[in-house]
Amino acid sequence: MTYFVLLSDVHHEHVSNSSGCLCGADFCSTVSTCFEHNIEKPSDQIRFILTGICVCIGIASVLLRKEKEILLLLPASFHIGMVQGFYTGDFTKAFIACAWGTYHVGLVTVLYGTVCGVSSFCCGCLVKKIGRIPVFFAAHLVNVAACLFLLFWSPSAEEPDMFFAAAGMWGIYVGALWSQLRAFYGVLFKVDEEAAFAAFHVWYSLGFTLSFAYSNYFCTYAHVYAIIQELLSTPLHICHLHFYTCNCPNVLPEMWQ
Repeated sequence: MTYFVLLSDVHHEHVSNSSGCLCGADFCSTVSTCFEHNIEKPSDQIRFILTGICVCIGIASVLLRKEKEILLLLPASFHIGMVQGFYTGDFTKAFIACAWGTYHVGLVTVLYGTVCGVSSFCCGCLVKKIGRIPVFFAAHLVNVAACLFLLFWSPSAEEPDMFFAAAGMWGIYVGALWSQLRAFYGVLFKVDEEAAFAAFHVWYSLGFTLSFAYSNYFCTYAHVYAIIQELLSTPLHICHLHFYTCNCPNVLPEMWQ
């Protein structure tokens, strides 16, 4: 719907970058000449206040939940927030809007959301057959490939299929990690699900908020490198949790299946 609404006010099919605004991983500018329309943004003071509140709540959740299992899961919760924040705040702006037009954001995001749903369903079936660890690592490999693709791809309105391909790869990872991480919380903390899911959403929101907070202060490639760095550390926490819980007699044996 957003595609057709925005398209009705567009007079040129393709966006020209003659102003010198670079799109894709080299996108650094936030000036209005990069887009058809300039969108009013909240003040820095409001951003800092919201980020500070989220950080305080996150610290409180750690103090309230000191179990080793949840401490090992918090980085992954933070990471999925960063990943979704990158798509919402950076990919749609630096790739789709900058190179193909703001009115295409909704169209590409439809595919992204669809792939997220399909990925979640497929991963649920795969976990029953091959376990969680292979699914987690396969999803991380897909996201590494997506990050490398974004770093070397120069988006152009002449190649519309590439926008859908990039969004689809991102959707595969988000759908897999989002569904399986939440399921993992449910299996680990059956006795205290409310507090566990509260901690998950706090740290997810913190990652999402932080992704938006520094969006206009760094070039897009710096954001991609930050996600790659997190991709290297998140599997280590999950593997550590795997070996820890496998040696813990109080953990259900089917949690990794």
